[in-house]
Amino acid sequence: MSVAMLAYIIVAFAVSGMFSVANAADAYHFRLDEQRLNVSIAGEAGVLRVCRFRQKVDFASPSFDGSALIVSAYEYVSVKELLLCDRNPVNLKRIPSNVGSLVDVNLPHGVYLTVDLISISPLSFLATVARIGDSHSIVDIPGSYNPSLPLRKLQEYGFSYDESRARGKISPDGNYVAPNGEIDCSVHAYPGIWDIKGNRRVRVPKSVDAQGDDAGREWCRSLFSNSRPPAKSSDTSPP
Repeated sequence: MSVAMLAYIIVAFAVSGMFSVANAADAYHFRLDEQRLNVSIAGEAGVLRVCRFRQKVDFASPSFDGSALIVSAYEYVSVKELLLCDRNPVNLKRIPSNVGSLVDVNLPHGVYLTVDLISISPLSFLATVARIGDSHSIVDIPGSYNPSLPLRKLQEYGFSYDESRARGKISPDGNYVAPNGEIDCSVHAYPGIWDIKGNRRVRVPKSVDAQGDDAGREWCRSLFSNSRPPAKSSDTSPP
């Protein structure tokens, strides 16, 4: 399995840019300098900190929940550590190198998400959802990487992934995953939204679905908000 192509896409999209934390920590902004050795953290009052890395990083992309800053296909750093940095370089954490490219991490709940290239033609990926410090997937859902399956079968479950459109994300409460970044709980969505604890895809409840498409989309988006999610409805059937 190769992650080189995905890593290239991420670098091209992210390097040297300004990124707003998408959810919980949207008060902070991060800017990587041209040498890719320093990152500035800014808030409403201006620059709060400038932190130095021990070596060049590839990019600076905040996690969806705002708890971490992802700096390469395998490395990240806690935002709390960045906010406390002084004169010493910050310490980077690494995920296992055999699980794909890191696209999101939720430090409070100890979960990370990777995507891994599984087919070049067509270009498709599989996801791994694992606990920090481990490489074993905690879900077994179509679209997730399962080492016990032959390559041909894995390729059948591959999904499209476009970093410029949406980035894979873990909900702030650590219960749900949008592997390709698209928050879509509809029946035909693939790979759809995954319920981590239930090990199944999430479906819009019939009572909500009866209210129309807008109500269904809003219900699905609420799973990834900071407010308490509504009662969930899931379906174990494959897409």
